[in-house]
Parts: sequence; structure tokens; C-alpha cells
Amino acid sequence: MVDDDFIIDKGTWTYPTIIDDNESKIKDKQRKAKNIPELKSEDLDDFKTQSMVYTVTNAFSINWPYLAYQGLKNELMIINAFEQERVHRIMLSDEKEEVCICGTYITDSRDLFVLVFKNKTLKYYLYRLDLDNCNIRELKDRNYDLSKLYKMQPILEYHQEEVGNQRFSQLHARGSSRKDLINFNEELYILILHEDVLFKWQQKQDGWEFSYNQHSDKYGRKSELEEVAQISSKNLVVQNDSIVYFREDVLSEKEDVVCEMIKKLEIFKSKFKITTVYKDTSISEVLSNFIYDKTFNKLILFYWMDNKLTSMS
Repeated sequence: MVDDDFIIDKGTWTYPTIIDDNESKIKDKQRKAKNIPELKSEDLDDFKTQSMVYTVTNAFSINWPYLAYQGLKNELMIINAFEQERVHRIMLSDEKEEVCICGTYITDSRDLFVLVFKNKTLKYYLYRLDLDNCNIRELKDRNYDLSKLYKMQPILEYHQEEVGNQRFSQLHARGSSRKDLINFNEELYILILHEDVLFKWQQKQDGWEFSYNQHSDKYGRKSELEEVAQISSKNLVVQNDSIVYFREDVLSEKEDVVCEMIKKLEIFKSKFKITTVYKDTSISEVLSNFIYDKTFNKLILFYWMDNKLTSMS
């Protein structure tokens, strides 16, 4: 599930002089809300807002019970619905470094993937995190170190020139089957959409660690990003981790649409297949958009016909 941008707030407060039971009177300080010591009830009315920052955040994804999104600046926020007392914050780079968290995706295998663009190197970096390994409620070893549990390393990097300097549009992933009771050797598949060009990256299964068996190119990348298709829709329509849909139009020499097609990309163990599930050459109506209805397991198409929006399935 991917949602639109939303607003996250950050506040900084100035608090009054406080008398601690075990310490003498301390000087007034400015602290962020997370560092404020416990106050007496009579002191709370004296709080005054010093500053407030409103930041538009994006890269939102959810797969129960996990939720991930971009926090303030270079922070990645992760929430486990069963850990109601914690919100995990991960810094993906130095605070002074200019980066953009482009997108996140949580697979059914409970793996979190995060795509980050760094202005300094002009490269995209794909990070992964096994959320099951970070679920402290189920860890047998109670002497865990949260900073190590949530440490993320890039598994893929590529230069913006490799995708034609096209802006990022969408991230999708199908996790490997390494956690299944019966391992069917399903490999990790990553789909990355840059404007109208769809790319894939495939990781050969080699235990838990991600292996780089490809040659390094001139950008220092140790994997292979492969172009899959040029699509006409603005985004991929997701049925599940293994199946996505996209629109592909056929144009005439005059750049007029002569055929509208909806195609299905299905990921198998180590291969994928693209098939046409809908085709219209009459062009009597204009296909505006389409969605996948998971309740009734079918596609719903929206058309403009006689200046009216109609639907069919």
C-alpha cells in the first residue's frame, strides 16, 4: 500500500528552571521535546513554543504490522503496530548530506526496501532491512543493540545517467523465499520505475547475504540494472508482490494513440513474464486510468466517453 504525501510536525520548546529532588537548581536550557526531563505538574503551564517545523513527508508504505515513511530531513521512520511505545528512527546519511528518500516498499516476506538518492554522488542507493530480525518482541536474546538491529547497508547502487537522468516514480519488490518453511528458491526481484521506463534488478539467492556476482561498471556498481519495458501509465498497479500491471500504448507516426493495452508482469522463481490482458484498437473511448480490485480479484477500467467518466471491469 502506498499513499500520498502527508504532514509531520516537529516542535522545540523552552522550559523554565526546574528543581530536581536529587540535584540543585539548574540553569534554563533549550532542549528538544525528546530530551525534556520529567516535570512537576505546576511547571507545565509555563511552557512556550520556541519553534515549529512543518515538513512534507513521503515514501509511505505499509504491510501489517509494519509502517515506514520518510521523517524529518534524512530520517527513515519505522513503526511496528505491536510496539506501541516505540517509533524507530534511522539516519541513512550524515545530517549535512543532501539526500532524498525516494520510496519504500515492505514485502510479504517482511523485508523493507528503501531507495535513496544522494546529490553528492548523483547515485541511487537501495537499502534493505529484515523487519523480522528487528522485532524485539520476538527476540530470544534480550541483550540486543537497537543501533545494530536497525543498521542498513545498500545492496544496489546506480548512477542517474544509467536511467537516462529520469526522475524516480515508483519502487516495487518481491522478496525471496529464504524464510519459508519450504524454500522454493524464489529470488529477490526489484522493480524500479523512472518516469516511463521500468527497470528490474534481480538478486541470485545465496543464503541470507546479498551476493554480487556481476561485473563492476564505470560507475562502480556491482550489479546489473535491466530495462524491462517502456510504459504509458504513471505508475504500476499492484495486485501483490509477484504481479503488477501497467499500460502500454501504441502510437502512430503522428503520435496518435492507435492501440491501448494493459499488460501484466508476473514474477516467478527466477524469471518474469509479461502478457497482454486487455487490448483496444477501436479508441472510441479514452482510457483514463485503471485499478485492481483485490476484493473481487479483477481490474476496473475508467474511460472518458462523451465527456463523462465511466467504468468497466
